[in-house]
Amino acid sequence: MKVSIEAYPEIADAFALYLLCREQHVVAYQKQKGKDTTVQKLVPFTMGLQNLPFEGGMLDQPHRLLTFFEMFMLGDRIAFNKMANE
Repeated sequence: MKVSIEAYPEIADAFALYLLCREQHVVAYQKQKGKDTTVQKLVPFTMGLQNLPFEGGMLDQPHRLLTFFEMFMLGDRIAFNKMANE
C-alpha cells in the first residue's frame, strides 16, 4: 500500500526542511563488471546536515523534527546503496 506524503502535512513540512538543510555530495563510484570492465557512476550521497532550521545548535532543535531528519537520512543512505550497487 502506497501512501502519499501530502496526506501527512507535518511529515511533508519536515521533508521540505530536510531538503533545504541536508548536505549532499556527488560520489564517483566504480564497480568491477566482468573481468576487464569497470563501470563508473556519479551517485548523490547525503553527508549530514549543512545547516539547521532553527537558531542555535543541535540541542535547540525540536526533537520530533530531528527524528524525522534521521529517518529521511536513513532513506537517502538506502537509496545510495541501491543506486551504487545496480
